[in-house]
Amino acid sequence: MATATKEAVEQQQYLTFLLAGEEYAISILQVKEIIEYDTVTTVPKTPKWIRGVINLRGS
Repeated sequence: MATATKEAVEQQQYLTFLLAGEEYAISILQVKEIIEYDTVTTVPKTPKWIRGVINLRGS
């Protein structure tokens, strides 16, 4: 009878997201936090592809 060898299967998890219509994935081990935000404040004289800034920590 043949003995089946067990191979360790490494599982990885990814966070996927869309950016400018393109799909990306990064390892969840690289993710520090995911936040929700309300208001994006536009910044004068910035390129159109920069939406603006957010108030991240409330100060």
